[in-house]
Amino acid sequence: MNLRPLLTLASVVAVLVATGPAHGAEPTPSADPRLVGPWHTVSIDGDALFFIVHGAEVDFDKDGSFTARIRFTDGETETKKGRYVLHGDHIELSIPSMKAKESLTYEIDGKNLEFHDESFGVKITVARGKAQHASGDDLF
Repeated sequence: MNLRPLLTLASVVAVLVATGPAHGAEPTPSADPRLVGPWHTVSIDGDALFFIVHGAEVDFDKDGSFTARIRFTDGETETKKGRYVLHGDHIELSIPSMKAKESLTYEIDGKNLEFHDESFGVKITVARGKAQHASGDDLF
C-alpha cells in the first residue's frame, strides 16, 4: 500500500485542512487583510506529524485562494491549492482536487496565527513569513 497520499493528506491537515467530503458552494474571498501573505509552521500540538513533516507553509491571497506547501522529512514536497472564507473566528478551507473541506477556529495574535481543529484535537501555530531551513535558506 502506498502511504504517500495518506501522508500528504495528513500533512495538509496539519497545514490547515482536514479530510471530508466537499459540500456547499465555493468559498468567497476573505475580508481580513491581516491574513494575506505567507505563514510557516511553528508548532503542531496534539499530533505527531512533525515526525514526517519537515516544514510547511501556507500563503493566503486576497482573492480568497491559498497555496499550502509541505516538505516531508524524506525531502519530498507537495503543493495543494484551495479556497478560504472567514466566518467570524472560523476559517473555512477547501481543496477541490482532494474533495476536502474543513472549518477551523483561528486567531491572529501578534506575529502568530493560531488554528484549532476540535474534531482532530490539533492546534497549529504559524508565524508570518516564508518557511526556512535552519541555515536561513527558504524551504520552498
